[in-house]
Amino acid sequence: MPRQSKILIVDDDPVFCELKMQLLEDRGYSVTIITDGSRAMPALKEKRFDLVLLDLNLGDVGGLDILRETEALYPDLPVIIITAYASIENAVSAMKLGAYDYIAKTASSDEMMIKVHHALQAKENENKIKTLEATLEKRYAFQNIIGKSDKMQEVYKLVETVYDTDVPVLIRGETGTGKELVARAIHFNSSRKHCRFVALNCAAIHENLMESELFGHEKGSFTGAHIQRKGKLEDADGGSIFLDEIGDLPLNLQAKLLRVLQEKKFERVGSNVEISSDVRILSATNRDLQVMVKEGKFREDLFYRINVVEIKLPALRERIEDLPLLVEHFVSDFNKKHKKNTKKISPEAMQALGLYSWPGNVRELQHVVEKLVLFSSGDTITELDTKRFIPKEEGSSSESMITPGMTLEELRNKTEKEYFEKILAETRWNVTEAAKKAGVDRKTMYIKMSQYGIKRAE
Repeated sequence: MPRQSKILIVDDDPVFCELKMQLLEDRGYSVTIITDGSRAMPALKEKRFDLVLLDLNLGDVGGLDILRETEALYPDLPVIIITAYASIENAVSAMKLGAYDYIAKTASSDEMMIKVHHALQAKENENKIKTLEATLEKRYAFQNIIGKSDKMQEVYKLVETVYDTDVPVLIRGETGTGKELVARAIHFNSSRKHCRFVALNCAAIHENLMESELFGHEKGSFTGAHIQRKGKLEDADGGSIFLDEIGDLPLNLQAKLLRVLQEKKFERVGSNVEISSDVRILSATNRDLQVMVKEGKFREDLFYRINVVEIKLPALRERIEDLPLLVEHFVSDFNKKHKKNTKKISPEAMQALGLYSWPGNVRELQHVVEKLVLFSSGDTITELDTKRFIPKEEGSSSESMITPGMTLEELRNKTEKEYFEKILAETRWNVTEAAKKAGVDRKTMYIKMSQYGIKRAE
């Protein structure tokens, strides 16, 4: 049964108070009456109310004084001013001080009930928004980006440095590494968190529709444009827009986006009226934009504009030591989601997960763990369970399997060695290119080659 809304009436006219109390109680509200203005604030401090109906003319105690103190102590509490004179000057003064609305004493019962309903509904909506904001802040706190590896520590430092600035950020990484999660963490930890975070996947929308999607359009601007429509940039005003796969943005729209970054202005399709949008641009890509610039497929000026700060997310195979933390986190999440009671994962099962190269990165791991939680028998995920859901990789053999008892450090070293050998083979043993592809410098590359005894076969 929903909680009764509690309403306080402060008015020195007992007859008016009794009539309004009867009206409100008949509609299911709980009502408290105060006819002495000096008792208004003690009553507010003693009991929680959802709405106050406050007379401006209370004799010795001014209604505006009570309003000022109420707004100072309880800024979320809506106050409707009651005045016998319906004075515009008094109403304007009250609204400037924070009153939600005002009503004349001579107003009809229906008019009063409408205003009471609107004020309570506005308060409820505001509470819902605050709850949602708090949930989003908690969900996208950058501490929720799981990992203790050196590469992830670098990511944390960069996120902490840039989240409460307005600089554009380019997030690079393979598919499934969590680029949107990082973008949301930046937004929901910034001063823009109370405005919208709008995401747009540039690779998922046809080129002919992308301009309208990004900038909006006017009615009749093209076939099928039956109504005026806001674009994503307009929707994100005051907040952040996340342009995923920005490398797929057509060249003609790259020029228009550059103007938004430079001037914070644009026009809808079919209009020459400028629209201002104060929006922070966060971008992501799994492509090499510098190569695209050289090939003429991406504007150089736009590249430097969106790449003020670059955050590179490592592939899961590059931070395999984070795998146990991620598995534990996902097991806990999916236990709650599916009402399961998976308590642990066996060492053999964890080793099996560590052997796989995870081409789909953290996203693929998340999907696999969800299946393991759903379909594993008992309260422990076993190695046999993992074999059901980990894809068999091409070229894998029993010889490459890690033996039971291998430590996490040994697993990391083996995986890292195989990774560097693969990178070197792909670049035909060009150490400079291999280092660049691996995201390390040449010196580190040579150290790893020496550490693991990696040599080019004659």
